[in-house]
Parts: sequence; structure tokens; C-alpha cells
Amino acid sequence: ADGLFLSGFSVVIDESSLTGESEPVMVTAQNPFLLSGTKVQDGSCKMMVTTVGMRTQWGKLMATLSEGGDDETPLQVKL
Repeated sequence: ADGLFLSGFSVVIDESSLTGESEPVMVTAQNPFLLSGTKVQDGSCKMMVTTVGMRTQWGKLMATLSEGGDDETPLQVKL
């Protein structure tokens, strides 16, 4: 689920699986976004869920990756 940080302390998130960024991200009131597919490295918090399933950023990424998978390559057409 994607959501917004409500309260907590020392929340550090690993977003590398989603963004490719190798540096952990500190979640604060100024940077309140928590995304599906990321991992909490440290701290604890409460969040309000805003989206679930295919409407999350992770779900949108997966949908984009699966689009166009039915097209045949030139080699497949010749075979």
C-alpha cells in the first residue's frame, strides 16, 4: 500500500527496489510519502493508506512493464 506518514520516529526507507536509489530515504513530515515495494530499514511509524493494489506506484510500474509483451519480434514473425 502507498500512504502518508502520520507519526513516528527515525523512519528510514530503502526505496532501491522502486527507484533504483541506493541511499536510504528519511521519512518526515516534510517528506511524508511511503510507497509499496519499499522496505523500512529503521524506526517505526503510523501511516494513512492512500492507495492499494494496481493503483500504487509499484502497481503502475508493474503494469507499464507488462504492456506490449504480446508483440512478436521479427524473428518470431518469420518462424
